[in-house]
Amino acid sequence: MEHLLENVAPADHDLVRSNAAWLTEAARHRAAPGEADRSARVYQTLPATVAAIAPALDRDRLLLAVEYGLWTIARLDDDLDDPAATRPELQSLAARVRGITTGSTRPDPRDPFGTELASLWGRLQAYDTGGVARLVGSALYEATLAGIAQAAHSRRVALGDPAPTVENYLRVAGPAMNYRSFAWTLVLLAGDVAPAPVLSRWSRAMTSASVAVRLANDLASADRDRSEGRLNVLDLRDRAGEPMTADRTTRAITHRARRHLAALASTQAEAPPPTLQILQACLRTSLTLYRVGDLR
Repeated sequence: MEHLLENVAPADHDLVRSNAAWLTEAARHRAAPGEADRSARVYQTLPATVAAIAPALDRDRLLLAVEYGLWTIARLDDDLDDPAATRPELQSLAARVRGITTGSTRPDPRDPFGTELASLWGRLQAYDTGGVARLVGSALYEATLAGIAQAAHSRRVALGDPAPTVENYLRVAGPAMNYRSFAWTLVLLAGDVAPAPVLSRWSRAMTSASVAVRLANDLASADRDRSEGRLNVLDLRDRAGEPMTADRTTRAITHRARRHLAALASTQAEAPPPTLQILQACLRTSLTLYRVGDLR
């Protein structure tokens, strides 16, 4: 995890290392039987990433962020990526996310996807003092719908349909990255309420961040995506017919990241400093993670 410390103040390095180790053990202890062993790498990388993003948060809040992130990977992403899943089954995921996060439905006790989300959602709401849970839920629903569309794109291309352009791919794959709901979760757990206009500006800024993180993820996971039949930006061309090379992708990440960070900086006079710092660290740390490897 040492590379993740490059965005952390030196005085906090020992704290981040200690929190990361504690979060890993706590998350493994709470995991379903066998889950931590099947996903051993993510049980190391995600706790370290969360610890590096928000050193000032207490461990209970950090653990909730880790557990939410693990659920999006081990439950949501894996179900969306299941090649055997039918369209009605995928649409059911979106319906359950929407129902649970809006309080309109209760999960089936036999459904781990729904019961785990409902438990996490109840715990997140207990920390919500500024209505941010609504933004988390909306972003999670958007990511689920985008993930369904992305899975459909990959399947159609595998069957012989033309691949999408880079632009059309990112329009879907950016939101499907689920960066926005994770960032809103950290904002919620930070506890400092930002004014509604600031939240709106942060929301718009997260579009660039989501694309930057998607591009970074694709650079890190190109071989895995190809072997598992998923679309990856490095295999696509833009509207002008130019291939999306690794160099072009790196430049696009830098451009999108700068745009996002500039938009955050423009709210500095109105935003709670600790929350703003967490959002800035969220993107920087995520990009550092993918520059060295992958979550999985």
